[in-house]
Amino acid sequence: MVELAASPPAGGLGAALSKTLGDPSLILLYPLPDGRRIDADGRPMEPGQGQGVTPLVRGGRPVALLAHRPGLLDDPGLVEEIVAAARLALDNERLQAQVRAQLEDLRTSRARIVERGDAERRRLERDLHDGAQQRLVSLALSLRLAQLGGAADPDLTALEQAEAQVRQALEELRGLARGLYPATLTEEGLGAALEALAEQAASPLVLRRLPQECLEPNVEAAAYFVVAETLKRGRPRRAAVDASRADGRLVVEIETDEQPPGELTDLEDRVGALDGRLLVQVVPEGGTRIRVDLPCG
Repeated sequence: MVELAASPPAGGLGAALSKTLGDPSLILLYPLPDGRRIDADGRPMEPGQGQGVTPLVRGGRPVALLAHRPGLLDDPGLVEEIVAAARLALDNERLQAQVRAQLEDLRTSRARIVERGDAERRRLERDLHDGAQQRLVSLALSLRLAQLGGAADPDLTALEQAEAQVRQALEELRGLARGLYPATLTEEGLGAALEALAEQAASPLVLRRLPQECLEPNVEAAAYFVVAETLKRGRPRRAAVDASRADGRLVVEIETDEQPPGELTDLEDRVGALDGRLLVQVVPEGGTRIRVDLPCG
C-alpha cells in the first residue's frame, strides 16, 4: 500500500498493482463515457478471456476497472484499501489516459476527413473527365465539321463563336479538375505535380529541390495542397518551393514575398492528421516562410 501511495510514474500503476497483488496477468482499465475501455496509453483494451473484472468505485461511480485472475479480489476490504492507497496515482493516470484517447480520436477523425475529401476530389476529377469534358470535346468536333461542310453558310461566324466558347469551357473544366485533385499527383508523384503547378502559376514559382521518388499518397497530397493553397490564398508576386526527403521525413518550405495567408487551419489539420507539423514564419525581408514537416516512412 505504501508503494501505491507513492504515485508511480504515468503508466506504471497497473504494473505496481500487478506486483503488489502477485498477479502477472492483471491489467488496469479506464472506462470512457461512450462505453469503451482504455489502458494507461489511451488505447482500447478489454479484459482477457477468463479474467475477473473488479470495478474501483469512488463517489458511487467506477473510476477504473481491474482485470485479474478469478478470486483475487473477492475481499471487498482489499479493494477499498487499493482505492484509498492509489487514489492520487489513479486520478493522475486516468486523466492522462483520457487525454491520450481524445487525442487519438481527434487524429483518427482528422485522418477520415482528409481521406474523404481526397476521395471526393478524385471522384469529381474522374466524373468531369469522363462526363462533361468528353461531351464538350464531341460538341467541339461536331461544330468544326459543320464549319468545314458549310463554308458558304451565312451563319459561319456564329459557328466560329460557338466553337470558341466550347473550347473556353473545356479549358475551364480542365482547370477545375486540376484544382480538385491533379491527375499528375496520382500518376507521377509530388515532384511532377509541383512542376505542373509552376507551369500554370500566374506568377513566377521557383522549384529549388523536388523529391525524385514517389511517397505515400496521403503525404504527397498534404504537401501539394499546402503549396497550392498557399499560392492561391496569398497571391504572391514571387514564390519558391524546396522539398526534400531525409531521415524518414518530408520537409517542404514555401517562401513568398507576401504576408501569411489569413486562414491556414484546414492545412494545419491536414498536416496534423499525418502527425506532421506546419510552421509559419515572417522573414526579415517582409515575406513569409511556411515549413511543413511530414513523416514519410
